[in-house]
Amino acid sequence: MRLGVAYYPEYWDEERWATDADLMAAAGINVVRLAEFAWSRLEPRDGEFDLDWLERAIALLAERGITTVLCTPSATPPPWLTTAHRDVLPRDEKGIVKEAGSRKHYCPTNATYKRYCARITRKMAERFASNESVIGWQLDNEFGDRCYCDVCCEAFREWLKARYGRLDEINRRWGLAFWSGEFTEWDQVPLPWYNVSGHSPSLDLDFARFSTWAIVEFAKVQADIIRELAPHQPITTNLMGRFAQLDYYDLAGMLDFVGWDSYPNLPYEAYVPALGADIMRGVARGKPIWVLEQQMGQTNWNRINTQPRPGQCRLWTYQQIARGAEAIFYFRWRACRGGREKLHDGVVSHDGLPDSRRYEEVSRIGEELARVGEEIEESRVTARVAMLYSYEDIWTVNWEPKPTCRLGWFEHFELYYGAFHRANVPVDIVHPADDLSAYSLVVAPMLHIVTPEIRQNLERYVSGGGTLVTTVYSGLCDECAVITDQPLPGELRELLGVRVKEYDPFPESMKNAILPEAGALPQAEYEVDYWAEVIEPQGAEVVARFQSDYYAGGPAVTVNAFGDGKAVYVGTVGDEAFFTDFVAWLMEQADLEAPPAMPPGLEYRIREGKAADYTFLLNHNGEPVSVELPRELADMLTGKPVSGKVTIGPRDLLLLREAKEGR
Repeated sequence: MRLGVAYYPEYWDEERWATDADLMAAAGINVVRLAEFAWSRLEPRDGEFDLDWLERAIALLAERGITTVLCTPSATPPPWLTTAHRDVLPRDEKGIVKEAGSRKHYCPTNATYKRYCARITRKMAERFASNESVIGWQLDNEFGDRCYCDVCCEAFREWLKARYGRLDEINRRWGLAFWSGEFTEWDQVPLPWYNVSGHSPSLDLDFARFSTWAIVEFAKVQADIIRELAPHQPITTNLMGRFAQLDYYDLAGMLDFVGWDSYPNLPYEAYVPALGADIMRGVARGKPIWVLEQQMGQTNWNRINTQPRPGQCRLWTYQQIARGAEAIFYFRWRACRGGREKLHDGVVSHDGLPDSRRYEEVSRIGEELARVGEEIEESRVTARVAMLYSYEDIWTVNWEPKPTCRLGWFEHFELYYGAFHRANVPVDIVHPADDLSAYSLVVAPMLHIVTPEIRQNLERYVSGGGTLVTTVYSGLCDECAVITDQPLPGELRELLGVRVKEYDPFPESMKNAILPEAGALPQAEYEVDYWAEVIEPQGAEVVARFQSDYYAGGPAVTVNAFGDGKAVYVGTVGDEAFFTDFVAWLMEQADLEAPPAMPPGLEYRIREGKAADYTFLLNHNGEPVSVELPRELADMLTGKPVSGKVTIGPRDLLLLREAKEGR
């Protein structure tokens, strides 16, 4: 198990490097990230390179057993580059240049910028390809900003030509006869620049797809050079969990392993960093997961930057390990004294002294992982429940036009994910087109865009015996964000056995209630909010009915038999009691055994290994909690057996080992 930090030796006097390296080694740090923002030191002037200092830093760390992940510095083009070539700077949707002086101030489609990035990448790869202390590469930093410049506009038009072929196909597929928007020449096709009342949702969606493609192509320029010169050094970049400006499935596809940045901040819900980890494991599709930035102290970008409490960062570390992480890097080693990231804490403070509680906490983690990390790393995360997660759904649902501003895609998705998290049910995050056969239960909140291919995938899954759940506002649009001409829920109507005749978003002053049918959900009545639908069963059975308004007595939740499986439809948004009972009911419907009951705030996770299973009990509460163990188990962090009733302190954890033969 690797334990690392982000280190910026270029910011500190070289006389300090040995002290930093000694402190890292003493704390159990065995890997660092270097050079992600160091272009002005690596190439202080156009064509004048200085990589000697970086080689000295790598060597000094290696002497203490610390390996290096090198970063390409393309996130921070230096002033000499942006001054000489202002065309590399990006523009916003109003056409305003985003000036230099920050980071990520570049256009990813600009040929000049790609050429400079390729040159510095090649220089670094040539120097360090044979350096045994360099164990991998990170491309750029937190890809994601979109550019609206003329270069991107021309590239977008070429992308559209490859996708659609002809303008009349775009006019037809996007529905541009409305508002007299039909194109007759390619140079009429715009980007979604600022305008009077917004562009076609189809244009917005394809520009989002194009922006992902542009970033992937930009990343490939650097990745191809590294793979040419150093094919033995794997490549990643740092994704950002719930960030949704890019389609991470596409970006992760060209990486050797997936890295991401975890910043729970405070106050926080325990499911938030858990969801980030599960999303990253989902987009990785089986590739290793590294947390390249794990919050270690207070940040500096929130309105109020509250300090993590004692033990909090250790708890977050083990939460990520419990969800599949094979490496944890803390951001950052030492708090920066100047620049936009001053006041952002590090493992050691601005004074560089090792007497901070953060350094002590990392030292404890380092000692623990040195003993148990290698064994845990051989295990894996498994789940029988999946949730479908589509960036195209996120983009389309959250943009204008939309039926309500009260319930976005993420908010709706997290209602379901949060309920599974509270019940300690492990969940995989899966693309709607992925193979679903490994799962007994698949939940697809707001599956807004449904193509014939997605429909066929879901029908294949359910007919084979799976249980599918989908919800409000699903099946509405085709792949161009154009509403289907079929009765709703469009492509899903036969699978779900219902017709949605209309939907009714609630104003803030309005609520409703649903009453389950006899033998269904346990509670007599559940409050519902945000949304209701007029549902006509077409083969489905009713599970619960609305209690008031013009759809009183009408179906709110249905279940439809399809092949050897069943498809559940939820036409409203329940309260917490509903979600708690609904998850338990779904587990029964899918013949899944529920995890053992835990006190609120105690997260229960298992990593399965060949010889043993590893149970993580993570207490996110500010007070102790107690739990009854089913049998005697080995406490890996103390080396002692534990059984019966155990108490876990505030923001503390138990890591338990159970040998396979002990069952």
